[in-house]
Amino acid sequence: MEFRSTNTMFVHYQGDILSNVSSEGVGPSSHGVHLTGGSTGGIVQPCGDETNIALTVRAKGSGPLNLISSGALNLGGATSTAINLPSTLVVLGTSGGQVQSGGSTAPFGGFIRTAISSFSTPAANTTNIMVVESTATFVGVTSSHYILGNSSNLSTSIALIGLKCSSADEVRMSFIKASSLAIATGTTARISFLALRF
Repeated sequence: MEFRSTNTMFVHYQGDILSNVSSEGVGPSSHGVHLTGGSTGGIVQPCGDETNIALTVRAKGSGPLNLISSGALNLGGATSTAINLPSTLVVLGTSGGQVQSGGSTAPFGGFIRTAISSFSTPAANTTNIMVVESTATFVGVTSSHYILGNSSNLSTSIALIGLKCSSADEVRMSFIKASSLAIATGTTARISFLALRF
């Protein structure tokens, strides 16, 4: 089949197109662009006499460069040695997107971070060594997330030993009272949470 546009302003070529490359040293450049194709799809590649030639695709000014596919978007390949993203910020996926590396058994969906600056630890008005639990609001977390916590300003008799999410938007904390001293009222502490979304 020979594809044709219905727009009469378009020019159709049945062969390859070479652009901006000189012939025997005469012309604008020794490197150009080669537009070609094959049974697996269209190809844009550099042309020139050297074995290794770079190819740059650049948007104009601050305009975005969009690489769009309704199927898979492949970067690199089996012979690629590295993919470099020298940017101050790299965003992968949307707010609900996930990233999975080769060999992984589960995709990674990013981090959720929050902090409670004035958390009241549970009281332990007993001389027994014991584990007490408390909950806090952590918007965005679910039971499939892995949660880390870092506490400060806790009582010297209280330590944070466990975190889990059993209900959406809530984190359940386990504290151990490792002292025989009774703690009548909770102490005001700061706890930072980091959830790993899977």
